[in-house]
Amino acid sequence: MAKIAILSQKITPQVLGLAQALQFHRHEITLVTSYQEPVPDGTDYPVLTYFKTWSAWEALRLFPKLLAQAPQVWHFVFSDMTEERPSGAHFVLAQLAKALPHRVVASSFYDNLHGISTSRMAPLTKSCDIVTTASRENLMYIKRRSWLNRCCETEVLPPFIFPHPSEDNEVDQELGSLLKSISPYLVVPGEELPASGAWEMLLPEVNILVCGSRPKSKIRPLGFELSQPGVYFAGPHLSDSQMSQALAGSLGLLTALDDLSVIELMHLHHLCQQTRTPVLASPRQQEALPGFCVPRRNGFVLENGLHSLRYLLSVNSKLELSQAQFESIKTELADSALNELNRLYLKVQIAKSSSFDRAKSPLS
Repeated sequence: MAKIAILSQKITPQVLGLAQALQFHRHEITLVTSYQEPVPDGTDYPVLTYFKTWSAWEALRLFPKLLAQAPQVWHFVFSDMTEERPSGAHFVLAQLAKALPHRVVASSFYDNLHGISTSRMAPLTKSCDIVTTASRENLMYIKRRSWLNRCCETEVLPPFIFPHPSEDNEVDQELGSLLKSISPYLVVPGEELPASGAWEMLLPEVNILVCGSRPKSKIRPLGFELSQPGVYFAGPHLSDSQMSQALAGSLGLLTALDDLSVIELMHLHHLCQQTRTPVLASPRQQEALPGFCVPRRNGFVLENGLHSLRYLLSVNSKLELSQAQFESIKTELADSALNELNRLYLKVQIAKSSSFDRAKSPLS
């Protein structure tokens, strides 16, 4: 097991959840945060409230104290980008840690990254061995902006604290009005849509609600129709509560068009289980996560994509399940995410150890 330093300007549920999950897997945790942050009662790992300004100079001054903890992994966490931004301290600490043998430098971003400048993000992310985001949209945004070094490992890993959909009774009135106006509809979790002509085989029998951003050149209110009628955009960054609201009134969740990770599939499965929403999955997704889509119990497998969906709607327009049974997948989402994070830690450590050993070996 490894010694891991979690560095965060704020002590948030996401930070505490990550620390608790890593500690449960027998890692030794040290939490480094701001001096004014209140330390929760019952914390049984060191919490170092060192930083006041998170400046480069402060990082240089405090680095020897942090090094005394002998962390093998330096993991920066950003929960709320409106209050936390990469700074000179993050860049300096990442560079100093990376210069040490076998050290792993990681960053996790749990919030929306749009609007953050390259000068803020790139110095840290280009210094990282591992970068994770809470959504595929943000990961693709980082890659499009060229904020990563060529050897960086990336993954979509949600926070280790998940709000229970049924515990949030707040209803989004604007979203509710849109959903009522476009029923019946299918929910598409991402932005990967086929060519506009492909939807003609489905429309107008059913509308499509896309959980993604609208075209930048056409900024309109919620529910603006794209060039093809019947396709609506609910906007990016839907909360679990908003997603559950959309799923509850839909015919089903259409995942077959998206290249989703197992972690993302598990998160969507959890929401569909709570709202009893059928899943329309691809054969690959069915194989990747057993239990995600069980035909006639919790969904339908689209062997031939939209052609299969068109036929399905012609014979079962309400997508009714003959043997409806929404069961939990045995593997817990947090465990799967943590196993993936541990795999990334280990992969980078092995790669760095091999490079270090080769560098020490005399030329033959």
